[in-house]
Amino acid sequence: MPAKVTWRAYDSQATPGDVVFWQWKSNKPIQHASMVISKSGSRVTIAQHTSKHRTTTMASARSRNHPRSVWIAHVTPRW
Repeated sequence: MPAKVTWRAYDSQATPGDVVFWQWKSNKPIQHASMVISKSGSRVTIAQHTSKHRTTTMASARSRNHPRSVWIAHVTPRW
């Protein structure tokens, strides 16, 4: 049975384990993905494979990259 995906409307709704998809160019599909690794209050920390910013906050990643779109997926497995 496939997993259930709930889409988060705001960064503040993200929880550890959520997958973040980034799009910078409108004519391209998703160009990058990262994962939420912690949350403390409104501070959401993500991990990614980008060498300069492997661990960073969502706010910092947004201000540094100016994405066109960001989607946050909360995946619940159906075992």
